[in-house]
Amino acid sequence: MARAGVSGADWKNGLGWIINKESSGNPRAQGAMTSDGRAKGLMQLKHFNYKGDPFTPINNIYWGIQYIKKRYKSIGGALSWWRSHNWYANGTPFHTGGSAVLGDAGLNEPFMLPNGQFGLSPNVPTLFPNLPVGTKVWPNIQDFAKKTFTNKSKEEDEITNPVFAVSDSGSSQINIEFNPVITISGERSNKESEKSVKQQIDEALAEQYKKFQEVLIKSGLIGG
Repeated sequence: MARAGVSGADWKNGLGWIINKESSGNPRAQGAMTSDGRAKGLMQLKHFNYKGDPFTPINNIYWGIQYIKKRYKSIGGALSWWRSHNWYANGTPFHTGGSAVLGDAGLNEPFMLPNGQFGLSPNVPTLFPNLPVGTKVWPNIQDFAKKTFTNKSKEEDEITNPVFAVSDSGSSQINIEFNPVITISGERSNKESEKSVKQQIDEALAEQYKKFQEVLIKSGLIGG
């Protein structure tokens, strides 16, 4: 901090908060590939925001401070910007609209727009500007599968899932076709038959999710 010309508890605590959000304190952290390269190091800086080795903590923090002073003027300004954006490491059933940061827990976060389109965030903190009001976010793929593929109404005979638009960076997108149509037939005159229908739905959706996950693994978007 002294090298960068700043001092005090506000800077120390503020930098610690930003580093935790950006890299979880991992000096070797690298962000998802984008059109202008990967963000690197403790403060996840792009190549045009630093000189020297971005993985050396002191160097990364020095250039991070320079970036903060240039863009936000102060550590308070930087924190105000970060905190004004929604962080959804734990997901949300209803986004209130505006920008949001997904992937801030180091995991891919599935999300669903109000029009039914699905997406998947990178596994690093990524700003999604202007997410529509009502967007739903899950904290990870496992939570998405648990809450989505096992809670379908037992009254549904036919289920159609929309195309998944999977983002692999802040500026590009991979479209994955995921359009299973599942038809369930049978009597529903009693609870036993209703249970049987629900089991069929759960099993079919679980199989589709497995295939979906395999596609993500092969695409390199999630780990195997």
